[in-house]
Amino acid sequence: MKRDKMEPPEDGAAGAGPKLPSVEDCRRLKPSMREHLEQVDEELRRILNRVDAQRPRSAEEQTQFMRASATVMATVAAGILEIVAERTREPYSIQTFGDAARDAAQWTQSRRQKSKRKKK
Repeated sequence: MKRDKMEPPEDGAAGAGPKLPSVEDCRRLKPSMREHLEQVDEELRRILNRVDAQRPRSAEEQTQFMRASATVMATVAAGILEIVAERTREPYSIQTFGDAARDAAQWTQSRRQKSKRKKK
């Protein structure tokens, strides 16, 4: 049976690869690496905003575009993990990817809530 490259080995061994860093782990990286990661974040947002602004859309179409863009970014992230897995010969599991996505979503949500509280 063909196995998805990001799935852990069928025997459940520890070969599922390393855990991805959390957002907080990334924030603790050395300053030069954080600056590069912030640059990636800013460039991705800039590209998304530029593409979104290229043609007028209804509110519904814009919402659909933004949701689909999140899916596209997730596939880009999964592709990056595939490259890392090939280079390191350490596979990443779908569970590991999901855990990292959940951490990022929770961090973003808590940051947004803190920002709303400060505005009050």
